[in-house]
Amino acid sequence: MKPRIFLYLFCFLAVFLALVNAEEKVSVYGLELSLKECVYLALENNDTLKDAYINRKIQKLNFQISEETFFPKIFFSTSGGVSKSTGLDYSFSFNPGGSLKIPTGGSFSFSWANSMSDAGTDYASSMSLSFSQPLLKGMGIDVATASMTKARINEKINILNLKTTITDTVSSIISTYYSLLKAQRAVIDSEEVFQKAQKTLKTSQLLLKMGRIAKVDIFQTEADVANQELAYVAAKASLEEAQTDLLDELELVSTLNVVVKEELELIEPENLDFDYLWSIAQNRPAYQIARLNFEKDKISYIVDKNNQLWDLSLSASISNSGSAANYQQAFTESARFLTEGSWNVLLSTSYDFDNLSEQATAISIEHTWQKSQRTLEDAKKALHTEIEARIREVKAGAIKLKLATRSRELAEKFVKIEQDKLKQGLTTNFKVIALQKNLKEAREVGLDAKFAYFNTLVSLDKSLGATLNTWGIEFKEQ
Repeated sequence: MKPRIFLYLFCFLAVFLALVNAEEKVSVYGLELSLKECVYLALENNDTLKDAYINRKIQKLNFQISEETFFPKIFFSTSGGVSKSTGLDYSFSFNPGGSLKIPTGGSFSFSWANSMSDAGTDYASSMSLSFSQPLLKGMGIDVATASMTKARINEKINILNLKTTITDTVSSIISTYYSLLKAQRAVIDSEEVFQKAQKTLKTSQLLLKMGRIAKVDIFQTEADVANQELAYVAAKASLEEAQTDLLDELELVSTLNVVVKEELELIEPENLDFDYLWSIAQNRPAYQIARLNFEKDKISYIVDKNNQLWDLSLSASISNSGSAANYQQAFTESARFLTEGSWNVLLSTSYDFDNLSEQATAISIEHTWQKSQRTLEDAKKALHTEIEARIREVKAGAIKLKLATRSRELAEKFVKIEQDKLKQGLTTNFKVIALQKNLKEAREVGLDAKFAYFNTLVSLDKSLGATLNTWGIEFKEQ
């Protein structure tokens, strides 16, 4: 019995120690995330994207409805009843029918009416087929299919808007990730500078004991230690703020201690030729939407011009009916409507000579059409200017980063040389502190240049509409 108790105690102790170690690991290292993991979490958790995909379901249903414009429509109605006057009278009716719109603007309709009364002793049946076709106003494939064509354009715009939302989400999370990564590196650099300042202070204290420097020389070193400690505390505060920003965008608990991986490499774009990038930018969602809106306004303009014509239409119909004591005979008579039925053809016209509302609508649509032309041209010019600016930013950012890296490397060498000289009493604390300050500034400039360059690449991708392709994200329309 005792060995079993000892075994239980041992297992409990092992589990307890494991939990303690796990908790210590989490508290020290935090939740480690790569950039790809952050992008994935953003796409999965972002509320704006969730709402966008719900809206896509509604938009898809509306689009399917518009696609059925030229599908046959079938309908029916039925009724039955009983009444009493001198006796009981029964009645029943069943009336199916259908209609079909055609791309010329015309339509066919078919109706079939059936009724029974007097307790099954009186049956009636009738069939009719009619056709109508506008000859001026409302005529033509472009006009008749305008609503369906605009619905298809709207569907493309909705898809592009969704793509834009995803692109904005990805671009935002990448920039926020970079901000946290920059804050992490700033903490590391600040801590290193703080430790070097402490080390310099210890060296100065040793030299003071040896009588190789004056007591007044150590005051500057002590002040520098205090300043570097203050900078270190400020860097940690900025880190916590950057962590909160990332967690908010990822829709995660804000109390998590998140750590991002430093996996970034300096990758320059293979081709910054304007013509090459301009050809890619033609697929940018915002520019495509401007072009599609132009097409929509063009269709509205065509329809409006057509609406100003006379209303001239041709209609024709043929029908027949039959009644008998049994339904079969009544049906047989009505079914001969194509050969024995009565028919008529009608040509009608109308025109409103003083319709101010239509005139106002015409002026408004023409203005919209002209404005749409200008908007498309402005969008093209703006995109042209934006691509040129992005190219300049990337080129300038790469140069700044290389120069900042070289400046930091030289500053590190100068500090090391001067610290070695200080140990030998060949220089002063003031010189070492000044060089350490230069090194800190060089690191800050280098850090700013590095992440400014990475952000210019993000902006370039966004301007080209290539963000999803660059990051290997599969775009799902719904």
